[in-house]
Amino acid sequence: MSPANTHRTRISIGLYINYIVHGAGVLILAQSMTMLAGQWHTTTAAVGAVIAAMGIGRLVVLLLSGYLSDRWGRQFFVGLGMTSYLVFFIGILWSPTAAWGFAFSFLAGCANSFLDAGTYPALMDVYPEQAGAANVLIKGAMSAGQFLLPLLVGWTINAHAWFGINYLVLAAVLIINATAFLTPWWRKSPVKQQTKSAGNIKMTAPTTHEKMPWLLFILFICYGFLSQGIFWVFTQNLTQYGIQVLHLAPSVSGSLLSWYSVGSFLCVLVNVFFLSRRFRPHQLLVPFTIGGTVTLLPIILQAPTAVIYLATFLFGFCTAGGVMQLGLTVMGETLPLGRGTATGFYYSAGAISQFILPLITARWSTDIMAVFWFDLSIAVSGIVVTALISALVNRRSSTE
Repeated sequence: MSPANTHRTRISIGLYINYIVHGAGVLILAQSMTMLAGQWHTTTAAVGAVIAAMGIGRLVVLLLSGYLSDRWGRQFFVGLGMTSYLVFFIGILWSPTAAWGFAFSFLAGCANSFLDAGTYPALMDVYPEQAGAANVLIKGAMSAGQFLLPLLVGWTINAHAWFGINYLVLAAVLIINATAFLTPWWRKSPVKQQTKSAGNIKMTAPTTHEKMPWLLFILFICYGFLSQGIFWVFTQNLTQYGIQVLHLAPSVSGSLLSWYSVGSFLCVLVNVFFLSRRFRPHQLLVPFTIGGTVTLLPIILQAPTAVIYLATFLFGFCTAGGVMQLGLTVMGETLPLGRGTATGFYYSAGAISQFILPLITARWSTDIMAVFWFDLSIAVSGIVVTALISALVNRRSSTE
């Protein structure tokens, strides 16, 4: 392996480790709600409000950080995201009240946006021929963090250890990662323009004067909203749907999410395989969106339990196995935007869906069947949007 490839691989490993930490970080407050409520002398409902601050922080800074990533460089925002997460992990343990916890949780949401603004464009910069596979692996890293954290939490409970050990372990991983994998990247002198060199992954604002295809831009924003929304509505309501509509035992209904998670993780591996061969990211958007819609039907139509398990697995496979990252890759490769700017717009649309959709589905709190029909309408809309995206991308490719 050449020195350039070794350097690129080392950076990539460091970036993926950040997302293992991030995957654990988005769950860690929920995993320690009782302990934090005791620390802050408040209720678990108040801790729930603290957790919601993550979403607010993510939305507030995402668009601006994506835009600035094209001007200030990827390294800056990756470092800022790691530093913000480090302060969050230490700060939560220090915070004496829920108000302080809210502030640190808000910072964690900002850290998420900072990492997104630096990491997705960086991977597209250093793997221009395999940008889709590189970005999909971020989803795999997040899933690994979400799998490992409950194991760590379970160990601390069984060992009667202080819950703060979980936070300190994640903080330590960030420090080790910065030292062992990413320090050479930050020491490297940044360049003004993007090159093919593995180390030069800073990119300034695009200099192209190509006219913006506004219809395609709007479609990508819609897809960012829909691709986040379809699995958010599903995962937030699946357990109650299983209990209230499918009449499953609570433990059985809860296990449906495990099947969903396994499907999403396996799809990451399948996507990497396809994308490392001859498939382009935009060629996978429509099949996966159609697959997510079709697999939702047996669940809505209350098929036998065995079929429900399979459908839930396939739904996770089609909707949460990296297809959202594929959409971002296509947007970054197609539109005359800086990749950081594209990331900001795309994931801002996804973050907005997490605010708007709960307001809509709350209307049907007593009719969860209506929530799933609504999710199906989101899936069908996704088919229309991805079909238009694929057609427009193919037309642009044929004219170049």
